[in-house]
Amino acid sequence: MRILMSLIITLPITFQTFALSKVMAAETEFNEIFKQDEVHCTSWKTRKRIALVKIVRPIGKNCEVSAQLELVDEKLKTYSLIVHSPLDSFNSGEPDRDLEVKKILGFEKRAQITFSTEPKTEIEWQELIDLGKTTDSKIKGKLLWSDQEKEVEFSLRIEKIEDSILVFVKLETQFSALSIKQPSVVGGLVAKVFDELSLYGKFNLKKISDKDGVILRVLKSQGL
Repeated sequence: MRILMSLIITLPITFQTFALSKVMAAETEFNEIFKQDEVHCTSWKTRKRIALVKIVRPIGKNCEVSAQLELVDEKLKTYSLIVHSPLDSFNSGEPDRDLEVKKILGFEKRAQITFSTEPKTEIEWQELIDLGKTTDSKIKGKLLWSDQEKEVEFSLRIEKIEDSILVFVKLETQFSALSIKQPSVVGGLVAKVFDELSLYGKFNLKKISDKDGVILRVLKSQGL
């Protein structure tokens, strides 16, 4: 009986500790990629093995990003968040790798990669932002590059840092799941890129282009 009671008492604490550790890990991950004063940025990260033993995690970041909330349906009053990331603005610290990424993503056909969220009403945007303040939420949409289009779902959380309301999103996927060719490195003999791909985004809600003022009304209604 004592063991059972101990488990009942300990279990909620264990779950709380686990949840807190996940949040702290996510914060550390985003802080390693993005700087606090950056407005809108996107990033990719993968995993690579070098010389059969060393594991590295290349990161390419892009802060030449535009983000705007656009009216999709006049009758339903639904809006989509549209994020454009120019392919020639991703910087991984290795120009040859950045060039290969551009080629893999079909730069000649489409000069940017675009994420377009599923349409939402102003009330639905309010609900999403409210939920994202207290827990990891989800945002669905379409990822477009070259002549490709894939439906995806990013995790989402929102933080108020000083006067900024920041949105952090993340998608853990694979090159193969998105039908993207894995980067090749010396025939795979010296190095190998794993079939792993993480996509990240950081956006300042107050700096998103929004001609109808939807986001500002939502933030004001929530005291943000």
